[in-house]
Amino acid sequence: REKRAFKLEMLKRVRESVDSDTVAATIISEVLWGASP
Repeated sequence: REKRAFKLEMLKRVRESVDSDTVAATIISEVLWGASP
């Protein structure tokens, strides 16, 4: 439950701070799938 809330909060912040949908999608996918840079 905590992880899910954390992810939702992250998505909200990412959407607010990122202008490009492509960049946002990349960040979101990295967060959700745990991809490392």
